[in-house]
Amino acid sequence: MRAKHALLCSLAAAALLPAWRPALAADACSSAQLGLGDATWYMLEHNPQIDQARSMLAGAQADQVTAGERPNPTLSFNSSSYNTRSGLGSGNPWQKKLDSILRVDQTIERGGKRDLRLKASAAGKDAAEMDYRDLVRQLRLGTATAYYNLLLAQQHVVVDQQLAELQHQTESAAAIRLAAGDIAESDLVRIRVDSSRADSELQHAEADLDSARIALASLLGCDTQTQGAELAAQALWPNPDAEPAISASDSLALRPDIEAARARAQQASIGVKLAEAQRKRDITVGIQYEHFPPDGQQLLGAGFSVPLFLFNNSEGEIARAHADADTAAAAAQQTQLQAQADIAQARSALRHAAERATRAERDLLPLSEKSAAVVDFSYQHGAASVLDLLDAYRTLHAARLEVIDTKADYAKALVAWQIAENLQESIGPPTR
Repeated sequence: MRAKHALLCSLAAAALLPAWRPALAADACSSAQLGLGDATWYMLEHNPQIDQARSMLAGAQADQVTAGERPNPTLSFNSSSYNTRSGLGSGNPWQKKLDSILRVDQTIERGGKRDLRLKASAAGKDAAEMDYRDLVRQLRLGTATAYYNLLLAQQHVVVDQQLAELQHQTESAAAIRLAAGDIAESDLVRIRVDSSRADSELQHAEADLDSARIALASLLGCDTQTQGAELAAQALWPNPDAEPAISASDSLALRPDIEAARARAQQASIGVKLAEAQRKRDITVGIQYEHFPPDGQQLLGAGFSVPLFLFNNSEGEIARAHADADTAAAAAQQTQLQAQADIAQARSALRHAAERATRAERDLLPLSEKSAAVVDFSYQHGAASVLDLLDAYRTLHAARLEVIDTKADYAKALVAWQIAENLQESIGPPTR
């Protein structure tokens, strides 16, 4: 029976996972072409926090079973009237001179305590389910953020490699021109300084790439000591041109963090009624069978008992329950206000991130590439100085990084907006 209940709890928790499931590679921890959908599903399957949340949900379901249990009866046996002078007498044990009493007592709860416990535990189970959903929501956001940070780090390495190779090519060409007497030695020194700086930036980008891989691998539940070294994200960014409609919606009421807070407020409110129900006296009734061999009497009896509220009338428990209910109600209101702020901030961040990403790719990068080409041509023909050339290289490099950074900002803002609006159906936005 216990194994069956655990299986039902596991199935109930699994039912809260997203309905879609993309095809996975044999091991996402070592995938060199990991998609965001694959990463998300792999995280839901292997992240230890998910397993912990499932166990907590199973515990809440077990609490509901406990809440519906009635008090067990009590069986007692007593013997008395033992005469120290004459002893127990002769005969078998049933004929000994002892007054034997067998008694069964049963407590009867009053005030609707069992019904209130069931309602409170049902609200607690609802809160646990919403906590599970909210954890999934937060981990999806964390996974998407880590995924795009990995993609950002990958492309930073590519851009820095391009700059380092260009600097070294320029350095080689400058060395030839110096030998021919076309440039001064100071120009070559300046180029070598920038080449060294480019190599340093490349090493820094590679270190950031390692950190991004470890961060994502940790969320996926991978062993960061032995896995994740080859982990790579697919080079696809969300397309700002395919920006979804950002408008007011009723998604706030469906957010699991709000529903969890409301369920806890309801549970605390029921807790007040349950505390007040303690003032209703429970009755304990009993029946007994008495056997006394000397006179051959076999007697039946019955009785009852009730507590006397002389020194304690549950004032402290009731006051505590009221305080907990007020706290839970305030927490529910604060959760709703925070969710409203999260959605407003997510909408604003997404709108501005889309504008920056579009401007960087359509205006900044083409102009920087054109400027660098003009300066390079001029330098090759002696119409520009080495300082102009190096400055053009740095400007182009900064523009390329800016484009990548704005794409990453938009991607993370888009996912943050989707999660804030509780748009569970979409994790992989249109890409380009």
